[in-house]
Amino acid sequence: MTWLVAFLLLLVVALHAYRMTRVNDQPTVGDAFTYLRVAREVRAQRALFPELRFYYTTGEPERLQLPPLLMWQIALLPRVGYRGLMQLPMLTDLVTAAVVAVGGVAVLGLRPGAATLGALVLLLTPINAVTAASLTPRPLGLLWLTLFGLAMVRYGLGGSVAWVVAAAVCAALALLAQRMVTQVLFILAPIVGAVLALAGYPVYLHLVTATLGGLALAWLVTGGQYGRVIADHWRRVRVHMRFGQQERQRLEFGDPGQIAKACPWLFLAAAAWIAAPPALPPFALAAGLATGCVVLAFLWVMGNSVNHMYFASPFVAWLVAGALPRQVPWLVAAGLVAAACAVFIWREFNVVRRRRLARGWENIFRWVRERGLAGRALVLPQVGFSPLVFYTPLVLVAAGHGSKALTFDRMAIRGRVAEPGFLAQFMRDNGVRYVFLDRSLAAGGLADVFAAGAPFRELFAAGDIAVFEAADAVAGLSP
Repeated sequence: MTWLVAFLLLLVVALHAYRMTRVNDQPTVGDAFTYLRVAREVRAQRALFPELRFYYTTGEPERLQLPPLLMWQIALLPRVGYRGLMQLPMLTDLVTAAVVAVGGVAVLGLRPGAATLGALVLLLTPINAVTAASLTPRPLGLLWLTLFGLAMVRYGLGGSVAWVVAAAVCAALALLAQRMVTQVLFILAPIVGAVLALAGYPVYLHLVTATLGGLALAWLVTGGQYGRVIADHWRRVRVHMRFGQQERQRLEFGDPGQIAKACPWLFLAAAAWIAAPPALPPFALAAGLATGCVVLAFLWVMGNSVNHMYFASPFVAWLVAGALPRQVPWLVAAGLVAAACAVFIWREFNVVRRRRLARGWENIFRWVRERGLAGRALVLPQVGFSPLVFYTPLVLVAAGHGSKALTFDRMAIRGRVAEPGFLAQFMRDNGVRYVFLDRSLAAGGLADVFAAGAPFRELFAAGDIAVFEAADAVAGLSP
């Protein structure tokens, strides 16, 4: 066991040293810049749910409709730079791994070596390690979900009702952290609770009690503003029920290959449990929640279903730690799974690395600031391009991460932008003054719109990125 733990620890250290020096050493395109800009507005407006003045969609100005916990956390760190903030997900994962280890010993009855193995299994789960390469609220959601599960296990093993209260507090923080963990809690709490009750563990019906208590706490501590988050989440789910996955725009079941790559430890846990199942009571809830997340990963037909495997990871880690036999063949198999996970993680790190912000954009942002440009801007063909709102004072015509992201960004704009006459009319109707065009990504029809000249005037270019101004901007086109 000692050599296996040392091997896994070596892989974790090597992979994240590579991530810090070769992946997160420069800005990458992604959601991080939205969270960073929202955190700036939290400080500037002194509001827990600030107005999103840097995004523009048709209709009334919108306030933050995302679970806000990560943005509140970033707002408390105004002096920490980009590279420092990019380590927050990994630091949060380390705390979650510590919870897995300490909770494994104190609550589940694991030996210290097995509990340490469980912590390293969590850190070497591909979907978790790759998520840590981006600034995202998922690690915070996972931390509080893990603590929620641990508190409920302690209650299920004969603890007092205070553990249900503790679980409700953890549920509230999970709900305030991330959207997908909300789906996991509200779907799995009643189903897993009912299944475990039928299996002889009726105490787990209080999964529902703790989840509803968490919802009430989240509502109370935000003065009712959490209602806006829930309402927008439900609108987003309904949009995906209608249109499916946000890029391919179709309903689709989870890909078994993607699910397997996301958490290969699942197969080792299943094999170990079949060969030598441990005493069930401490692990019943972990087995139920892990199974539930796998089912969601297959059946959530509205897109990105594989991401549910992220929230299975601490429970799978406990199952591996609790069931893995100590015979050499099993330990060698665990080492081989760890090596396969390391290869998957390294490959995905390089995918993230290829999403680095092009140097042309850095020059564009500098030029915008030096010229003092102001007003509404559209970025094509991406539309939703959050680096613009972080590095410049321009207002981006996009929906951000609200329920409008699919219908406004991808359908109303991206899906029609190459139509003759659409772009000029859209700019007039919405007061858009500037268009940023990434020629390396623009398809022929879109490139032809700008090659034709009027009604656009090119102001500046750096690499493949060009800045255009509406020809009639002098007439007061944009605010």
